Amino acid sequence: MAKLNADGTALFYCSFLGGANGNTSADGEEGLGIAIDSAGNAYVTGRTTSGDSFPLAAVAQPFPAGVTGTAFLAKVGASVSNNSTPKLLYSTTFGGRGAKAEAIALDPRGNAYITGFAAGDLPTTAFAFQTKFNGGETDGFVAKISTTFDDTIGGYRPANNQFLLRNSNTAGAPDKTITFGVAGDLPVTGDWDGNGVDDVGVFRPGSQEFQLRLPNGRSFTTITLTNFGQPGDLPVAGDWNGDGIDTPGVFTPATGQWLLTNGPNTNNTTPPVNFNFTFGLNGDTPLAGDWNGDGFDTPGLFRNGIAQFILSNGFQGTIDIPPFLFGALGQLPLAGDWDGDGVATIGVFNPNTGTMALNNINSSGNGNGDLIFNFGQSGDLPLAGDWDGQPTLPTN
Repeated sequence: MAKLNADGTALFYCSFLGGANGNTSADGEEGLGIAIDSAGNAYVTGRTTSGDSFPLAAVAQPFPAGVTGTAFLAKVGASVSNNSTPKLLYSTTFGGRGAKAEAIALDPRGNAYITGFAAGDLPTTAFAFQTKFNGGETDGFVAKISTTFDDTIGGYRPANNQFLLRNSNTAGAPDKTITFGVAGDLPVTGDWDGNGVDDVGVFRPGSQEFQLRLPNGRSFTTITLTNFGQPGDLPVAGDWNGDGIDTPGVFTPATGQWLLTNGPNTNNTTPPVNFNFTFGLNGDTPLAGDWNGDGFDTPGLFRNGIAQFILSNGFQGTIDIPPFLFGALGQLPLAGDWDGDGVATIGVFNPNTGTMALNNINSSGNGNGDLIFNFGQSGDLPLAGDWDGQPTLPTN
């Protein structure tokens, strides 16, 4: 696979994608379909007969034992300049014996849709409209493979305006440390450009100004959104319209008012308000997430006085998920997709002990969680996001 510049005079990258030690005289790979998402990441699909020597990363289905060929799907990160090194973000075999993927399409969120032909061991899902092979040599197939990767934790240290980000939900040192902002700023994070990686930003409560840090080639640039909200507002960010790009919002604690913009994320004075509604009480802490897996982030609240989460699946201020208790008084809320299933769930950070407790189901836990570990120190503010654009793979 190769990427050339617009007039065809220079290569951004050109790479083999294949393995060795195949099983037949027709050993090798075929790239039969390619699609590009809004961030410039390339998705290529086709067929491999190289067994498990085919380059794999974040495998959805291992190469089937004892077969001569199967389909594959690989995602290659966008290149930022000529001769740059693209990342293999994921690469998986798929479809069972004899499968071949011949075409691919993407939706705005980067979910891949592939079609081709396969034989009897295609891994169908439980509620597919046809789950069994109908005989003959092959049947056609269609499959949707989610782009969702799991979120991991981080912390913002106001004393020195540092973002401390970790690429797994485990105890340990930060994998990335970023200094950004000035004294008094509040942290906000999101995928500001739709490249599948969350970036950092800050909100200045006194001037109602967002500063969003975006990658720009091998350096970074800052987008400024000014005059959004009012003094004392708290920042939120989410993908409010399902286009794969996070944009800011504010919550007014005194009135429970939410103002959300769909962007775009370009330098802008007084960005448009696309959603304006009331949801919450004075003293609540705002958060946002895709609580039902429909591709849209929607509002949530943490009621500090009773450690209660209140989540909505829309923008009308309705309570769509029964409120539940999780954590304890004095703890700070966060939300993310901790297991990569496309649904955001909640967590809490204990600023006294540095303990993170993350839940994979939006229900009461009374302080217990599916993932409990230490990260950070007193005074930190908890964060969540996909900092590397890759899934967290299990360790052997």
